[in-house]
Amino acid sequence: MIKRYKYAHGLSNWKLGKQLGVDEATVANWERNQRVPTKKRMKYVLSLITKHTS
Repeated sequence: MIKRYKYAHGLSNWKLGKQLGVDEATVANWERNQRVPTKKRMKYVLSLITKHTS
């Protein structure tokens, strides 16, 4: 979901990380399912994605 959003909006890991308040390595880890966002961060990620895809 994060990867699809990132590519659909032409964002790099750095740019998406800046929007979400995390570094680019964190975004990459989320994409590879090596890390899971905290509940608070996940709510924010989901709200950003749904806001821009609706």
